[in-house]
Amino acid sequence: MPREWFDSHKVEELETLLLQSYEFLKSADLINTALDSWIKLKVYQDQLLVENSDEVKIDSVDVKSLSDDDLNRLKLAWSSRMWGHKVETLFLKHRQSLELVSCRILRVREKNLAQELYHRLKAEESTFGEVSYEFGHGHEKYTGGLYPLQPVMKLPNVISECIKTLQIGQISKPLRAGSFYFVIQINEYKPAKFDPDFFVKIYDLEFADWLASSQKHLLNHLESLSSPEVS
Repeated sequence: MPREWFDSHKVEELETLLLQSYEFLKSADLINTALDSWIKLKVYQDQLLVENSDEVKIDSVDVKSLSDDDLNRLKLAWSSRMWGHKVETLFLKHRQSLELVSCRILRVREKNLAQELYHRLKAEESTFGEVSYEFGHGHEKYTGGLYPLQPVMKLPNVISECIKTLQIGQISKPLRAGSFYFVIQINEYKPAKFDPDFFVKIYDLEFADWLASSQKHLLNHLESLSSPEVS
């Protein structure tokens, strides 16, 4: 999509604005910041143009005069125009960023130890906090094995499989992932829901992906123009 949205007029404007200072911005590690600001400006201006049928001089609009709420509204409206027709596809793409899970994890290297600790936890002879601190690996050993409520994608991959099979409070049998065996208990699970907040979150996620892709596309373009031709 970046290639299609950044038409020749936008690209020419970008070249006029940044090409001469490209090497300086690049050496100062500011080129990505400059591209980020410029791309967002084009998004805001594009949405303002759609919303103003009288076609006011959008280029003259001082974005700095707009509040953060105004800018967020413009970004959301623009994103809705771009991706509102494929919300279900976006849901599948970003599902693990929208689903929230809280759990306790025990992570050990030995299978037999994992089995023994699993049975101790099942029999309530020990707590996750006790066995995680004494036997566990990973930072969770210092938090009682607890992972607070957070997006599924931020948790170890083995968690996403447990969500499909475990009931809340149920303790999993040892699961192997890489060089570790995991024992997991799901404390809380909040599936993604099609509510007003869902659309804000999913458009924010897609916009972030699009922005990163756009930066890469335009950076490659500027780099190709600034690099001397090899004869």
